[in-house]
Amino acid sequence: MDKKFVVLLLLIALIIVATQIYSDDSSNKTNQDKIVWHSLDEGLKLASQNNKHVFIDFMADWCGWCKKMDKDVYTKQEIIELLNNDFIAVRINGDSDDKLSFKGKSVSQLNLARSEFGVSGFPTLWFLRPDGSKLTLLQGYQSADFLQEALIFIKDYKYDSTHTQ
Repeated sequence: MDKKFVVLLLLIALIIVATQIYSDDSSNKTNQDKIVWHSLDEGLKLASQNNKHVFIDFMADWCGWCKKMDKDVYTKQEIIELLNNDFIAVRINGDSDDKLSFKGKSVSQLNLARSEFGVSGFPTLWFLRPDGSKLTLLQGYQSADFLQEALIFIKDYKYDSTHTQ
């Protein structure tokens, strides 16, 4: 075989391998483009297992401010990365009669929102500790900048002066 041909084959093989390594590496980065929403039961379990706070977005399909948050806040890369990496994100349609499981009982999303979490308007954002206990809530539309600050405050346990990481 001609030496130039062998060198060309080796060069092509090297390019293929390098391309494969690069594409595998880029898929492992946290360059996610959407928030991963979990069911409530799954979210509470994952939070406990991974020692992460739970972020619950109580929303309604008809809610204009909820749609604005979907469009203007939940599409921001900083918000997506914080929620996907440092929280367990849960979304509940607080105006729905669809059932979900909470504390071993079947309850409608509407009753859970009103009775358990006191939701009186949408959007309402609840933060839970990793053990599932209630921490605090934000009512109404939140800008991306404000929500980012709140997420960092919660994630870093700045609300708890006794916490050590």
